[in-house]
Amino acid sequence: MSGTKAKRRLNLGTKLTASVAVALVVVLAASFLTIILTVRQNAESDANQRLESLLSTEARRMEAELNGPLTAVRALAGALGRREDVDPAVRRDAFIASMRGVLEVNPSLKSIWICFEPNAFDGRDAEYQGHKQSDATGRFIPHWYRDGDAVTFEALDDYSLGNGESDYYETPKRTGTEMLQEPYWDQYGDETLLITSLAVPIKGAGGKVVGVVGGDLALTSLQQLAFNQGGYASAYYYGISNRGLFFTHADAAAIGTHIKDRWAERIPEILDAVGRGLPYSHDSLSVKTGGMVRRMYTPISVGNTATPWSLALAVELDEVMAAATQITWMLAGTLALVLAVSIAVTAVLVARMVSGPLRLVTEKAQQFAAGDFSAPVSDVFMGRGDEVGDLAQAFDGLFRNMNSLLQSLKGAANQVGAGARQISDSSTALAQGATEQASSVEELSASMEQIAAQTQVNTENAKKANELSEQAKRDAEQGNEQMKRLLGAMD
Repeated sequence: MSGTKAKRRLNLGTKLTASVAVALVVVLAASFLTIILTVRQNAESDANQRLESLLSTEARRMEAELNGPLTAVRALAGALGRREDVDPAVRRDAFIASMRGVLEVNPSLKSIWICFEPNAFDGRDAEYQGHKQSDATGRFIPHWYRDGDAVTFEALDDYSLGNGESDYYETPKRTGTEMLQEPYWDQYGDETLLITSLAVPIKGAGGKVVGVVGGDLALTSLQQLAFNQGGYASAYYYGISNRGLFFTHADAAAIGTHIKDRWAERIPEILDAVGRGLPYSHDSLSVKTGGMVRRMYTPISVGNTATPWSLALAVELDEVMAAATQITWMLAGTLALVLAVSIAVTAVLVARMVSGPLRLVTEKAQQFAAGDFSAPVSDVFMGRGDEVGDLAQAFDGLFRNMNSLLQSLKGAANQVGAGARQISDSSTALAQGATEQASSVEELSASMEQIAAQTQVNTENAKKANELSEQAKRDAEQGNEQMKRLLGAMD
């Protein structure tokens, strides 16, 4: 196995499609993200405006619930400001009777009271010292309150206690403005109720405060209000006093407690907004569900009081953003569909305009490489005014040049073939002559073999003759020697 890992091959069409797909994803995703964020912000803004409108409407209802009793107290204060028009002899009884009438026609009021400065009402305090309508001072301090279904009268007895317990009187006397007191628990008959005091100063000559008239309002009436949830299943309302006490709440256990006892988020900001009478909103965890809740606060103004309260609307954030979330998913689905269609169309176009032509051109190049120049390049690609057309024209030029070269080679081959045929004919004739010559040579060879055989015989005979000649020579020499010895012997 080769040590070099083979590279994974991707065709050009796939690469082009992938590149275009990436570009489409980036561009469309960025565009859709901008659209989604814009639409989501607009949807959230619309939802917030709807909540604000809903909350404002309910806050005005609550203001009406609080301002109604205050209006009655104001009317009584206005009448007390014209007390000089009533005969001093019956003045106290007249206004005490008026107080009862005001209490009886305002069921949300649990009590109504008047507290004048010494001798400021009719100058007859000394006459009423120790009277049932007063106390040892003789001041005009009548007090009517509800005791179950009955209405009971008594003299006010806690207007000068100090330590904050008489703020319902001391504060408007000092400031000269109407007052909405912080909620507090009080006993009325067998009921312990959350109460607030509405107080209106009575001014005399020079604008000096000569007395205060007020009423104690049971905040139970606010708890019984049927608030409009605006179609939000998770919506609920709660009211916060100027210093942060719940005076109404969907959860009855929260009434009378401080907001810091329910959660710890944004307490300074909330108290600052409520105390200054400003709208405010924030998201926080739900005490019950643990989910995120959008909380919106709007101020409640009661008369000319300087301590605004606030009504809050809480809605689960998922429900607030339901429309925005739905639009977001719809746009996300649209984006996915657009991307899928765009990529599919791109793939088809790339296949038709690039991959297909290149594949055919590649096949043609492979044919040319294999030496097959029988078919020209298709005219479909020749007329294209792009790189594929240029490549097709280049291959067409190669096809024409190679065919011209092959024609030339064919002519040369024909000439070579003709010469080869001549050579073949000559070779045939030469072969025939060579055959005949070979026959003569064979005959000559046979004669030569016979001559050689005869020559061999002659050679052998000559050799024998030579041997005989040598023997004769030796015999002659011996004979000659013998003759010499004989001649010598004869001498």
